Formats: sequence, C-alpha cells, structure tokens
Amino acid sequence: METIGYIRVSSQEQVDSGLSLQAQRRKIEAFCAYQNMTLLEIIEDANVSASIPLRQREGGANLFKKANTSITAVRLDRLFRDAHDCLGVTKIWNEKGVSLNLLDLGIDTSTAMGRAFLTNAATFAELERNLISERTKEALHQVKLNGGTLGRERFGWGRTEEVDSDGRRKVVPISAEIETVALCKALREQGITLQQIANRFNAENRPTKRGGKWHPSTIRNYCSS
Repeated sequence: METIGYIRVSSQEQVDSGLSLQAQRRKIEAFCAYQNMTLLEIIEDANVSASIPLRQREGGANLFKKANTSITAVRLDRLFRDAHDCLGVTKIWNEKGVSLNLLDLGIDTSTAMGRAFLTNAATFAELERNLISERTKEALHQVKLNGGTLGRERFGWGRTEEVDSDGRRKVVPISAEIETVALCKALREQGITLQQIANRFNAENRPTKRGGKWHPSTIRNYCSS
C-alpha cells in the first residue's frame, strides 16, 4: 500500500531546532518500512498551530489534494484541532477510500473497529485539551498570587531582570511550562500513570526545568505544584 506522511510542529522554536519534525519523520519512515508500505512523501506544516483546521493549513491543503490511498501521522493532535474537525475530515477520507494510520494509538481506519476507536480517541483528546485549558488558567492565577516568592523559582515560573520595590527580581509565568503542568494534571485525571506521562514527555522532547529526562518523581512534583 502507498501512503503519504504528515508532520507538524506549532512553534518557531521547534522549527529552528528541527528535533520534533525529525523525530516524527523517523517514526513514520520506520513504520512504513516495517509494514512494507511505500512512503510517497512526507508533507509538513512548520510553525502552525493545532487550532487551525487541517484544510486551512498550507501542508494540510496539499495533503487533501494528494492523498488517495492512505495517510500516516504520529499522533492525532498533529492532524486535528478537535473532535469535530477530526470526524468531519475522516468522514470525507472514508468516502474517498482514504485510510488513516495513527502510530501512537495503533489506529487504522480502513477497518470498522479502527474507525470506531478513532471516534472515541478524538472525543477524549478534545476533553484533554479542555482540561489543560482549565488547568492552565488555574495555574496562571496561582503564579500571579505567588509572584513575590523568594528562592529558586518553581516549574512554571521564571525571573526577569526587572526588580520590584523590595529589589527582588520579579517572577513571571512561563507559558510553555504552565502548559506542561496543566497537561500533567489533565493526564493524571484520566488515570494515566506517572511513568506513562514521563515516557510521553521524553518522546516529545518536552523540556524539563533544568534539562535532562523526565522521571515519575518529576511528574509527581509538577502535578502537585
């Protein structure tokens, strides 16, 4: 079977480093080699937010034009912004005979079971994003309340060169770290284990506060922050 790969990153920092795009590319190539599939090309969207519907992205629009047998992506969130976008697009693909392979979930929509599983996965993925949004707002509020905290800043905070009236460097929220804290809590609420979260963050090359690998103990500390 022939397939077209699709990869995406959302920030310019990820584009400049190239790590996330390269990791996605390697996983798709390895999957196709293992499945004896012909990988025609890999289409990418660099520095493109997940909030933009697939068909409105430059790479996504190109994917729509070219795909006629199957599409392969590493994760559901590389392709779709929400359950509505996912189910609407895959319905069109199913009618055209185009199947979707999602490596993280092991989904193949060429089968009835795969299509049913995708529906559930898309719904829970949207729930996860909503939980992250709620947790992010809560975490930002807590950061603001603790803006004058002394000592080493906790995960989610960073110090600026600007000082307050007491001569202390001001503490400000770091959006990427706040999102990670929110994601930790959202995943834990879904019953995901500390080790599974650590494995996911390491696979995504998500940075820790001081560098290095994620461990269950680190996840536990951040989730309780």
